[in-house]
Amino acid sequence: LTVLQKQLRSTGALFQDLTKQSPHVFTCIVDSGCSYSATNSFHDVDPASVRRLSTPITLGGIAGSLSIEYVGRANWETLDDAGNLISFDEDVLIHPELPDRLLSPQSFLARNGKSKDPSSHFRVYHDHAELHRDGSKLLTMEYDASYLPRLVLFSKGAAISTLSSFTSVLHPNNSN
Repeated sequence: LTVLQKQLRSTGALFQDLTKQSPHVFTCIVDSGCSYSATNSFHDVDPASVRRLSTPITLGGIAGSLSIEYVGRANWETLDDAGNLISFDEDVLIHPELPDRLLSPQSFLARNGKSKDPSSHFRVYHDHAELHRDGSKLLTMEYDASYLPRLVLFSKGAAISTLSSFTSVLHPNNSN
């Protein structure tokens, strides 16, 4: 578990280096073994939504049995396979020592009223994973070096501006 956590932290750090430490773009692991979505940053959540749990929750698996005391409402977004914005407004557990953000696909589907809808589901394949909603494939997630599906997320309202800033820097006409 320690080796996996180290690999996840390393991959996250590399991504942050490649994005010049942008606070509005980050990755998460889509973890079907996680009952709750979770974040390692209080910056991901609406400060007014943060509350202390009356009884801490022990988060196992990738988290390594961390005692979680706080929960808040994260407002993330990403682009689907067609380039459309998808919002992930999720109640998330918060602990700074998590090796990476975790998105629970079953929790996401349940909170959006899709848990009993067979046309909305999460598929796991040998080389990628997919999120389907209302009978259509919404997202394809490639696996990282740890063979876990990884998703690029943005702070709510920041996807387009963040991607535009990267495009202007990487544009072939940029002589810098």
